Amino acid sequence: MAATPSCNAAGTGWIAYVDANDLDGDGMPDGNGALDAGEEILLASEGPPDTVTITSDGTFVAYASTGFLRAVAGTDSATVFILCDTRGNVLTSGGGSTARAIVISPTGRPQIQRTIAEVTAAGGCP
Repeated sequence: MAATPSCNAAGTGWIAYVDANDLDGDGMPDGNGALDAGEEILLASEGPPDTVTITSDGTFVAYASTGFLRAVAGTDSATVFILCDTRGNVLTSGGGSTARAIVISPTGRPQIQRTIAEVTAAGGCP
C-alpha cells in the first residue's frame, strides 16, 4: 500500500484511518477530518465496480473514542450512503429493493435499509 493512498479517479474509493496527529502541539489529536502525514491507515479500497453507484450526504464518517458519531467543524460529515446498481431502486422477487441505504445513527450504529420506501426516504438512486 502506498504511503499516502488516495481514492480512485472516479471518487468511489475509501480510506479508514486514525485522525490523531497533534498538529498544533496542544497534546490533543487534531481530528480535522483530513489524512495528514503520519496518521495510521487502517484500510483502503478502490471501491466497487463501475456498475455500482454510491451517493452520500457527506464525504466522510468520523467516530469518537466512545463509538458515537463525531462532528468535525467545517467539514462534510456523512450519515447516509445509497448503493445502487444499474437496476436502480426496483422491487425484487423477495419484496425488497435492489438498492440499499446505509443510515448511521447519532450513536454510530449503521443500519441497512432494504425496502423501496426506505431507500427512497434516504435519498433514492441517482
